[in-house]
Order: sequence, then structure tokens, then C-alpha cells
Amino acid sequence: MLQSRIQNAPRVAVDIDNYRATQEFQMIEEAEQLAERVISTGKPMKLHPMNSFHRRIIHSHFKENPRVSTWSPPDTARLKQITISPKGSIS
Repeated sequence: MLQSRIQNAPRVAVDIDNYRATQEFQMIEEAEQLAERVISTGKPMKLHPMNSFHRRIIHSHFKENPRVSTWSPPDTARLKQITISPKGSIS
């Protein structure tokens, strides 16, 4: 909204009462719990559909994880489900 009124205005992010940080923490915790289930069962599982911003947070979180890998389908949908798989498995 600010950019529409002032050219080259800086981007502003509002995080009231740590809402955004709390939301990201809960999302990562949910993904961690699912990753533990994936490790114990050896079967891939999917998270709920997410936008690209949230998917990037999850993919970045698991990037260096030696036990699981994550992937999103390569389609053009706005909301996609991340699949968490055991490392080395073919999904």
C-alpha cells in the first residue's frame, strides 16, 4: 500500500504481538512432529497446503537435516503441499 503512494518506499512488515514469529514457530513445530513420524514409519507424509512464503521457511528449516528431505510439486498452484520423506527414499 505504501509503495502505491510513494515511489521507492521501503517495504514494511508489521508483526503485532509477535504474531508472525509465533505462527512460524508453530508451523515449524508441526513440520518437526511430522518429520519424526516420517522417520519412525519410513513413509513420506504431506503437510497442509501452504503458500510460497511458508513453504520456503519449511524447506530452509530441513535443508541440512540428515534424516529427511522435503519437496513441493512443480505445478503452478498457489497453494502446494510439502512432502517430507526419509532421506534416500524415492517418493
